[in-house]
Amino acid sequence: MVVNVRLFAGAAQIAGSSNVSFEIDSEISVCVADVAAHLGILFPMLNELIQVSRWAVADQFVEMDFRVQAEHSLAMIPPVSGG
Repeated sequence: MVVNVRLFAGAAQIAGSSNVSFEIDSEISVCVADVAAHLGILFPMLNELIQVSRWAVADQFVEMDFRVQAEHSLAMIPPVSGG
């Protein structure tokens, strides 16, 4: 299954792109936690941000156990501070 993840702020800087696509070889469905783990393997410097980020599919925040379908595009949204 090919997974598309949209990255924002510092996560995009670390990955060098605001969009990342990769394949997860799985016979069973995958959840957001699986995608996050794979993203952390591809970009180890993202692991800290992965732990504190929110995840969304379309315009909806989802939990880490949300089952990802091939047509879903995920967004990893790290915490932001403003002033």
